[in-house]
Amino acid sequence: MYIILITLIFFIESILLLKIIRLEKYYSFYLVSLIFPFIYTNSFLIDFYLFGLSEIYLFSMNERMQINSIEYFLISMINLSFILGFYVTYLITNSKNEIVIRYSFTNDEFKYNFIKKIFFLIFTFCILFLLIINLGESRAEVKKFYLEHKYFGFLLQISFFYILFSSLTFFKTNFLKILFFLLLFSLFVQEREFIAISLYALLIVLKPKISPKLLLFFFVIILILIFYKNFTYFLNSLFSDQNLSFNHILNIKNMGLTFAEPISFLLQFKYYLTSPNNIYDEFYSYSYLLNTLAQFLKSMNLIFWDSISQFSTENFTKNKMGLGTFIFIEAFTNFSFFGPLILGIVFCILANSIEKLSGQNNNLYKIFSTIMFVFVLKFVRSELAVVLKLYILPMIISYILIYYDHLLKRMNILFLAKKIK
Repeated sequence: MYIILITLIFFIESILLLKIIRLEKYYSFYLVSLIFPFIYTNSFLIDFYLFGLSEIYLFSMNERMQINSIEYFLISMINLSFILGFYVTYLITNSKNEIVIRYSFTNDEFKYNFIKKIFFLIFTFCILFLLIINLGESRAEVKKFYLEHKYFGFLLQISFFYILFSSLTFFKTNFLKILFFLLLFSLFVQEREFIAISLYALLIVLKPKISPKLLLFFFVIILILIFYKNFTYFLNSLFSDQNLSFNHILNIKNMGLTFAEPISFLLQFKYYLTSPNNIYDEFYSYSYLLNTLAQFLKSMNLIFWDSISQFSTENFTKNKMGLGTFIFIEAFTNFSFFGPLILGIVFCILANSIEKLSGQNNNLYKIFSTIMFVFVLKFVRSELAVVLKLYILPMIISYILIYYDHLLKRMNILFLAKKIK
């Protein structure tokens, strides 16, 4: 019974996504806003039809969920409310055709000067240094290194985004070479997010039309996500003393999108929906404001505070397995059942703002599209405070280091205008 309704919801969501793709660019932030929650929520259903997966469970969490269950039906309904909130807002806010005047920086206004070249060399050196010290280490060891050396992790983020943003803005002829370097770096340091970000940057620069080759490319990317951990184990064995054959890549006990990552988030959300007195509402109500403030105070060593992810790891797995935070759990702790709907509305408003830049300034459009891509990519599987602190802040610093001369010039113009008044 429930599986029929869940499948019907999946088709409704797919139709709404296809409608947006027909109206907008497939790589636009409109689709990016929806695709990650859509994949995470429906991964279980997709694996059910592809691989016959009927139940998911994690012994470390002591939670399980069946495909034909009211819990998974509720999760599907909640994701539908998020997509409907987005889609209805899209129809309302895009009902009138707006005339957009294109604007772009002149060469005198925006230059790649000596200081920016020095920054580029410094951050390239940092990337190579971090690559060398982690080469051949397992994914768990790399994660442990950055947890123990948080400043290196912060430097890694700034370095990566400075090089990426510089290539988007200045190195148009050498963009593909720089991007290839970043992809290789991401692969060897085992950062899935960096790979996804680099590929998205490639899409918004090349803007390829949908074709069989492009669909094949996306299919290969999905396979990489499914087999990612096994592939990185094999890759690291080439630079270590481990003796792993290529067959290790195909030796998958749990194959499917669900096991690539969504499983823990689906089970967390199932716990949230079915527990009368769950720990999230008890400790993290209004987390968008209170948890974010507490996280920044903690980073300055002013208070002791566990993030939602740390709290989940300690209470669910007794620190045996690291857990993130599903996007809809935090939406519920802030706005109850209206949370996903409100989130869909906010995401659409953000998407409208980003897409308006495409008609005003192409450089800013590419950079802010990338920033918002990272925001959604991380926000779907982590709490807002962590996303702001560990990802958005380094990107803002990278942006300021690239655009500092333009920002200073704009500030001077505003100052002079106020002085004249």
